[in-house]
Amino acid sequence: MVNVLDLKMLRDLWSMRTQVVSIALLIAAGIAVLVMSVSNCLALVRAMDAHYRNERFGEVFATLKRAPLSLVERIRQIDGIGVVEPRISQAVRVIRPDSELPISGRILSLPPSGQPMLNRLHLVEGGCPTLRVQRRSSSMLPMRRPARFGPVTRPRSYSMGVSRPSEL
Repeated sequence: MVNVLDLKMLRDLWSMRTQVVSIALLIAAGIAVLVMSVSNCLALVRAMDAHYRNERFGEVFATLKRAPLSLVERIRQIDGIGVVEPRISQAVRVIRPDSELPISGRILSLPPSGQPMLNRLHLVEGGCPTLRVQRRSSSMLPMRRPARFGPVTRPRSYSMGVSRPSEL
């Protein structure tokens, strides 16, 4: 049996059908934006995780001044540590002729051959630096210098990257 109030509600909804349809479309658009935002956020997090995994980005960094290299073996023995890589690190100021903004940079040492175990290099152009000792002569000076390094801002220090064994 149909109630009188139900009939009245159906008549009122029919008379306001354009408003009801526009409200339904607005709610559907809001849900679509929510789904799109959540899926976009998850895709960005997955891309970041894949990039960090592929480039073997370290999870913990420690900066030490004048630490002995024997400390590396002691850190490797800590439970849950997979890779420890000591590198010499130096903060610098980069001076570019096309920019007047202060640019800070960091110079990291590289292993004698190949890629570092942690924080691998991603070269866009050119090749990996090699351990070649060359004498500079007037014919070997570079034709152009896009950047030069300014005075050092901090004393030289060691930087250690640490990664868990599950990521190797």
